[in-house]
Amino acid sequence: MIILEDVIVKYGTNPVTIALNKISLKINQGDWITIVGSSGSGKSTLLNVVGGLLPLTSGAIQISGLDLAQLNNNEIQELRRNTISYIYQDFKLFNQYTVLENIIVPQLPYQDKKNLITKAKHLLTSVNLDHRTNHFPTQLSGGEKQRVAIARALLSEPAILLCDEPTGNLDSENTDVIMQLIKATHSKGITILFVTHDQKLIHYGNQILTMRDGNIKEHYIHETNDKKKSYK
Repeated sequence: MIILEDVIVKYGTNPVTIALNKISLKINQGDWITIVGSSGSGKSTLLNVVGGLLPLTSGAIQISGLDLAQLNNNEIQELRRNTISYIYQDFKLFNQYTVLENIIVPQLPYQDKKNLITKAKHLLTSVNLDHRTNHFPTQLSGGEKQRVAIARALLSEPAILLCDEPTGNLDSENTDVIMQLIKATHSKGITILFVTHDQKLIHYGNQILTMRDGNIKEHYIHETNDKKKSYK
């Protein structure tokens, strides 16, 4: 479970920008939360604080019972490495490494290389890229790059997957492929926070958060057609 309690994030001093304004939210294991809103509404900031990448100005975040404010940098890095993975809009692949190397490099300091290679090859097969194992990112299409990024994100078998506009640079055909892969990932019980501007994708989640000016303006739950009141 992920619990946010009165989370505030501010930037700058003069003027002060309130990126998140008293956000309170409970996310159960296996939820798929789709987060929508205009640029600057706080969507990516919300992902980054859940991922332990940004400090809070005030408030608290708990992940699987751990209070992030009570963890030191090494403990936060371990939590991110073992529990949380990211998929980004711009893929974040290393052009000097092969597809296989891109997948295993982040975990090499922490796991046995042979085991990582075995797992990576299995993941490449699952995303239909086993024929691209020894290719470089410059030889891949945008859709193929994002499939590599998904395989990399799943290598650590995360409990939480944070997706920041993962289809933003893709055409409709590749978007459909990527969404089916993320949907298959979610079916394994992984919690997903999914930021998107694409209104066609919001139905994939079981909940929708609409953000504006650092606030959650609406929280919609598909199963019950329930609209929770906005946070002020």
